[in-house]
Amino acid sequence: MAISNQISNTGSFKYVVTGNQPGSFHTIQSALDYVNALGVTSTVFVRPGTYTENLTLYSGINIQGSEEGQVIIVGVHTPPAAGTFSISNIQLNSATHV
Repeated sequence: MAISNQISNTGSFKYVVTGNQPGSFHTIQSALDYVNALGVTSTVFVRPGTYTENLTLYSGINIQGSEEGQVIIVGVHTPPAAGTFSISNIQLNSATHV
């Protein structure tokens, strides 16, 4: 169950990835999968850190990092076949980002 996270810098985001810190989601993919299963359009907020994950991205689910240069995702990412999404304040590091 996603809850409103009161950790500073999360604003009013409902789905917050916290990495190793206490919170609802420890990986970006787990948050993306959860929101996708709900069938809603939303934004997943990612706390600072380096995340090594291969992501499957979904249309209508955006990813926003806490601050520019503070969130790094290492991996290969698969975009949705149709639709739109956005990634902001996140640095993607890999040979083939998306």
